[in-house]
Parts: sequence; C-alpha cells; structure tokens
Amino acid sequence: MKILYIVTAFPRHRNDVITPWLTETIRKLEQKGHSVMIFTSSYRGLKQKEIFGIPVYRFRYFFKKWETLTHDMAVPERLKSGIFFKLLIIPYITFGCINALYISYKYNFDIIHVHWPFPHIIFGYLIKLLTKKPLIATFHGAEIILLRKKFPFLIPFFKKLLLSANFNTVNSSFTMKNLSALIPSKKIKIIPFGCSIAKQKKGKPQAEKNEILFVGRLVERKGVCYLIEAFAKIAPQHQNLKLRIVGDGPLRNSLISLTKKLGINDKVIFSGFVSNRELIKSYEKAKVFVLPAIVDSHGDTEGLGVVLIEAISYGIPVIASNVGGIPDIIKDKETGILVPEKDPVALSKAIIDLLKNSQIRKTLINNAEKHIKTNFSWEAVISKLDNLYKYFNNHPR
Repeated sequence: MKILYIVTAFPRHRNDVITPWLTETIRKLEQKGHSVMIFTSSYRGLKQKEIFGIPVYRFRYFFKKWETLTHDMAVPERLKSGIFFKLLIIPYITFGCINALYISYKYNFDIIHVHWPFPHIIFGYLIKLLTKKPLIATFHGAEIILLRKKFPFLIPFFKKLLLSANFNTVNSSFTMKNLSALIPSKKIKIIPFGCSIAKQKKGKPQAEKNEILFVGRLVERKGVCYLIEAFAKIAPQHQNLKLRIVGDGPLRNSLISLTKKLGINDKVIFSGFVSNRELIKSYEKAKVFVLPAIVDSHGDTEGLGVVLIEAISYGIPVIASNVGGIPDIIKDKETGILVPEKDPVALSKAIIDLLKNSQIRKTLINNAEKHIKTNFSWEAVISKLDNLYKYFNNHPR
C-alpha cells in the first residue's frame, strides 16, 4: 500500500535527532510491504528528496533565512519566541495548501495519514477532497492543548475538518480524553508509538550502575528543576551517585545555575543532545530513570512519555509524575513508581526507595517489560497500524 505521511518535521540529514520514532515506524511498515512518502515543511530552504531511503517532499513557505518555524524545536515552543513565528503560521498554511494540491495531482496514494492534525488536517482534507482516498489523523497530545489554549476560536472550524477523517488515533488515554471532547470517541483508537531506539540491549549489572538518568527536552513541562531539587536531597548520603541529564533546550542555563546554587554542580552531568550510540551508553549506566513531568504554565504536559518505554527496554526501573499519558505506561508500584508533580520531596523518597531495594527494582522491571511487550512493542504498534490501513483501504468510505 502507498501511504502519504503528513508531518510537521522529518530528519534533515542522517545524524538529525528529531522524530526517530517516526523513521522507525516507516521502516517497520516497509517490512510489512507498505511504501511511505513524507510530506513536510522545509527548513532554511531544504529541498531534500530522500533520506534513509524514504522519499521526502518538503514545501517552502518563506525566505530561506527565516524558514525556521519547525525542526529546531517543537512548534508550540517556537510560538512562544515572539510574534514573528505566530505570523509565520500564515504562509506555512498557505504554501502547505498549495503544495498539497500539487502532490494530489503529481502522486498516487492509497492512504493519507496526518500527524499533528492541528493544523495539518487542512492539508490532509484537501488531498482527500481531490483524491477520494481514506484519511487517518494521529494526535500526539500537544496540538490539542495548543488549539484549546491558544486558538479556541478555531475549534469549530477544525472540528469540522476532523470529522472528515475516516478515523483518528491517539498516543494515550489522556490524549483520547481530550480529543473525545471534540469528536465522537467511536472514531478514535489508541495506538502509541514504539520507543525511538530500535535495538534493545540489556545493560550492565545493577552493581555497576551509579547514575540517575533523565532524557528529554529542557523545557518547562519536563519538570527537570524538580528532579535537580530532589537529587540535592539525596546527594549527601550517596557520594558516588550522579545525575545525568541528556537533552538540550531553552532552560539549560537556568538548570545549570540551579545545580550551582544547590552545591551539586559537580554531581550533575549535562550531556546535551547525544548520538544514538551515546544515548545507549547513558541507559547502560543508569540505575534509575526519572521523568519529572509537570503540567506547565500553558497547560501542556506529556502526551505519553515514550522515553519511559526506552528506559524499560534497557532494564531500568522508572519513576515519573502522575500527569498526562504517563499512567498508561506506569502502573504505580507495579510497572514503576508514580509521584505527584512538582514535589521534590516525594520524588527524592521514591528514588531512595528504589536505590535501597534491589528486589523492588527487579519486580518493577519484570512487570514493566511484560506490559511494554504487550502494549507498546513495535510488533504490537505496527500490527495495529497495518490492520487499520488494510481496513480503510478496503472500506474507503
């Protein structure tokens, strides 16, 4: 089957770290006999036609120098950078629509699959209108929050477009609840995406591990400041323990300042963005993985928390905040530990409990691995997508 994926961004070169789960999804779909083409926005004039053997159509929408609405950071974050990026949405949608009309005539597809439907459902709707092909929309969480918080006046318009989709998928029960406020739940199915590290390995023996690990963007909704505060309470009693923070973002400098203020800067490692190989090494050194996510000042939070799946796949016990779609992965005291958001005291206690008790760590990871295999493995995810595509290819109306 020929499938068109409409997405916000796609790797610009082979070492690009963005959307690795999307690339892996396409690879797995190709193994099922599908062929996928990407329709996405350009970045600084980029017109790349293929990467990883995947054909990519990038539409231009502004002058090369300022064509930066996407790719460098998530669009909701970029929109906070100033009025210019908000205005950039206008040419983005305009030229996206023009190019959507073009590829409708240029290429032939069996299925149109839109990711981040706000605003990309517009492109998908136009292509469906012209080709009469089935349209599937996938929500990752942040776009619904963005629509409701920043553009509520557009909800009636987008609601009509969303109802034009043959079916909708979401990454978690949290996202499903939010989407069900806009469209009937009978047209929604939960299909989470697998972890972005395709090759899973067992790490070193627990005795050799001496790091607490966080992986993710350094933005408000990740709640990294609360992890640093929690670690400061633990560090004096665990001299050999380190906190490794993998990832980058606008809060990096303020987080480094916080470690200095708390007197733990020599125990906190800021790794920045790392290669896939270096990320694997970070997982192998970790004794506990923590995702201290919060609901941020804009109402945004974790749609699922795919990094938790990655950590579990490496045999690491996980701790995370009880927000967003995280409880789909972590069943408290069964597959991991859930703590209240923005609570460094509760977080430090949970970390200490896991550090002290090897049996609890072992039980949690055994349960978590079974849960992940059943619900979040690539085999389970791709099977659901494959069945969905086949059904709507046979029932296009």
